[in-house]
Amino acid sequence: MIGGFNSVMKEHIRRANKGEIHCHFLSHKSQNELTELLANETKLMILKNIKDAKYFSVILDSIPDVSRKEQMTFLIRCVDVSTCSPKIEEFFLTFQHIKDKSEYIDNPGHRSDVESLTESETHGIGRFEFLFGMVIWYDLLAAVNIVSKSLQFEDMDLEIAISQLGGLVTYLKNYRETGFEKAKVEATQIAIEMKIAPVFPKKPVKRKKQFVEDVEKIDESKIAEESFRIDYFINIMDQAIMCIEIRFEQFHVYEQIFGFLFGIKRLKVAEDDELRTSCMKLEASLKHDVDSDVDGEDLFMEQKLLKDVLPKEITKPVEVLEFLKRMDSCYPNTWITYRILLTIPVS
Repeated sequence: MIGGFNSVMKEHIRRANKGEIHCHFLSHKSQNELTELLANETKLMILKNIKDAKYFSVILDSIPDVSRKEQMTFLIRCVDVSTCSPKIEEFFLTFQHIKDKSEYIDNPGHRSDVESLTESETHGIGRFEFLFGMVIWYDLLAAVNIVSKSLQFEDMDLEIAISQLGGLVTYLKNYRETGFEKAKVEATQIAIEMKIAPVFPKKPVKRKKQFVEDVEKIDESKIAEESFRIDYFINIMDQAIMCIEIRFEQFHVYEQIFGFLFGIKRLKVAEDDELRTSCMKLEASLKHDVDSDVDGEDLFMEQKLLKDVLPKEITKPVEVLEFLKRMDSCYPNTWITYRILLTIPVS
């Protein structure tokens, strides 16, 4: 198969099969070794770029794989200033298995709601409750996907990101209050088309009347529906809202520190007292003990001059960084500040 795409490899394989050569390097051990050497060399090049960039952020994300083992991905975001035009880079470094969570992942009691719903004998695929759950997840993921894609635009800034996340939080809160009935109507229509009974599974529930031995039966389907709404729908919505609100609050913290740099228009109309306060706050945020790469007073003086000399066509932070690179160290504090600013992962 390999020889079918490369004439040199085809000849090499022919000679190996004929016994003309004995060191053919085609075994799986040799291929794994070559792959590992290439991977190590690539990692060294990435680490060199990160060291040259000096300022970077670490992005961590974890998700269980198909074998239910938790694995963490390590990514580094930095600004590559070695080229003519500074460029934002994100480098993948490695996967790391999280051993201390294996017990949690392997415990069936801690499986995701969707997985449990899928494998349940009562509520599994082909049941109305599972179909209902998929409609809910579709509505949630569609909204999250729209915001996520918009946050990945290369010209996305923090101010717009905060607005997008704020709108998503509002949507989720409204969906929590009104989305259940809307999803139920849509799930019912789909169930009818698929010839699935649009009813919740009934569980026999009985309650004894006071002083009477007769048994009163209650509406089991209504109880099952309410149980699904509280235990599944409300639970999912509360978790989603909490996660997005945490990110929303983080962005607000970034905005309080770096906000005056993101909006170029805001920078140009800023009053001196407001600008000085923002510069001193930024210095305090970046200070470690008594050390800081940015001097607030010097940054203030640079910003005062910069807002008057920036060309009108420059509107994005990365364009400001390109302009500063052409100025060749005339604005050292601003140069450092924008490099740090652009390492913040907006998406």
